[in-house]
Amino acid sequence: MSGNMDVTVVYSTDGLNKRFGLVTLEDDLHFFPEYNGVYLLRADLYEDFPELEEHNMR
Repeated sequence: MSGNMDVTVVYSTDGLNKRFGLVTLEDDLHFFPEYNGVYLLRADLYEDFPELEEHNMR
C-alpha cells in the first residue's frame, strides 16, 4: 500500500458513487456547514407557465 489517497467532492445521492467504488464519509465532527438547497423562482413564473400551479408548494 502506497499511503496515497484520492479525494473528491460528491453528492451522497449520486448513483455513480457505488458504481465507482466511492465511499462517503460521515462528517461526525461537523467540519462542513450544513447545506439545505432550495429552488427560487420569479413571481411571474406561474403567469408564463400556469400548468406549474398544480405543483405549487407555497
